[in-house]
Amino acid sequence: MRMAQKLGKAVSRANNAALTGLSKTATEFLKYTPSYATGIKSKTMSYKLWYALISVVLILPISVLSFIYKNAPNSLILIIFFAEFLISGAILLYLGFKDFSLEQFLQSIPVVKIDAATYNLNKMQGKFIPYNAEPLKAPISGAECVYCSVGLYAKFYTGFGSSRQPIVQYIVGIENGVPTLFSDDSGYLAVDLVKAPNVQVTSSAFELNKVGMGASVVRELSGSLAYIEQGKEAVAEIMPHIIKAATNNSTVDLSQISGFKFNLHFKDRIRDLKGNITNDIHLEGLQNFGLFLVEQYIPVNSEYTCLGGAADTNKSIDGKPVKVMVPDRDRGTMAVYAGAAQNAKKGMSKRTSLNMAIGILFIIVALGLLSLYFGSASATSVANVTTNAATSIVAANVSCGDFAISEPVLNSKTSRACIWNGGTINVTAGGGFSGYISVQIVGADGKEYFNKGTTNGCPANIGSVYLPAQKYEVYISSGNGGGSCNIFPYPVAILSG
Repeated sequence: MRMAQKLGKAVSRANNAALTGLSKTATEFLKYTPSYATGIKSKTMSYKLWYALISVVLILPISVLSFIYKNAPNSLILIIFFAEFLISGAILLYLGFKDFSLEQFLQSIPVVKIDAATYNLNKMQGKFIPYNAEPLKAPISGAECVYCSVGLYAKFYTGFGSSRQPIVQYIVGIENGVPTLFSDDSGYLAVDLVKAPNVQVTSSAFELNKVGMGASVVRELSGSLAYIEQGKEAVAEIMPHIIKAATNNSTVDLSQISGFKFNLHFKDRIRDLKGNITNDIHLEGLQNFGLFLVEQYIPVNSEYTCLGGAADTNKSIDGKPVKVMVPDRDRGTMAVYAGAAQNAKKGMSKRTSLNMAIGILFIIVALGLLSLYFGSASATSVANVTTNAATSIVAANVSCGDFAISEPVLNSKTSRACIWNGGTINVTAGGGFSGYISVQIVGADGKEYFNKGTTNGCPANIGSVYLPAQKYEVYISSGNGGGSCNIFPYPVAILSG
């Protein structure tokens, strides 16, 4: 519990650091946002509540059933599982189609110039440029940018078996930004990068390994203790060089840091700065943990696409209007994507694909369970018809010395008549999937001659009794479920003389 709290605080610190750097990109034009636009809230496609609902749908009904019925009928279990998977699959498909529809809609919006943009949804293509400031230089790549950050992260696993999950923990980092405007040839747009739910950046990552014989082996064997110790060493040996380069607006030569090897993990990857970095940092093979140095920046004079509304400020620069980007008033859309406008939200996102694929899989499982239920019900119906027909034909003439009775319905009682000329009868019985069977033999004289139950799944001898010559009614009662027998799946009683 304490570890989870520490990780939560670490993630919060990392997010706050990024927001602090983005806040430095703000310009004075943001304060001229018209009052009608300040009340428009940005919206994100967060599905945490939906996923929580799916978890409840999958877990709660079957949990309640197992609490109420210790041996619930198989048919009831099948119906509950069918409903759970059908509802969960329908929710996931709904979310997938909702995402897909939005992505297709955003892709179809035409590009407009900043001077013509309104507070409705616009797609604007341009570049980020420093405003009354010199561009920054990314400390590792040396790229000119308006925002940059370098962070040291550790990735490791918590839990065991099915509960094992990856965690990325922010250790330490630096970030910076300069006043920034988004521009095309028609005007300028002041963008609140802190407020925008999605801001794409160019990102590169290096995996750190201690220099020295057997260092990687020691790291794997020592688990979390190694990441703590190596993390401290990395902070002491690496971060001073990064900080110095950032302060001097220069670059650092990682090859001059002799204590660590820097293996390129990925380079120039476009990712959402406010997204989960866990999805971008991967461990190899049997690694227990890894240390990563991640640089992220918004480059100067590279194509970007802004989706959202544009509000007038009545300000201008060199005769060109300056507007403020706000969430569009209908959908609350406000996003900053790297690249040309025709590539913004192009194709189906990974989350959309997963929602739809898992939703379809759940519905296929639900249909399979439904088919299994009807197949089981059909078999039960056939067994009932066969048993009843056989009983009606031979009930009056069947001998108790060569007699059998079965009942496929759980928690039920049935009977069948037989005739005996006198002598000892052996009684064999098994409960099958019902988990229990009781056998009662009552003579035509009204006397009970035998009454005994068993939890045997498969038929086995449960006793013998002397029966005088007369007609007898044999009763069997089945249990609530939980038993099994491959030979006789249904409760059965056999009399032999």
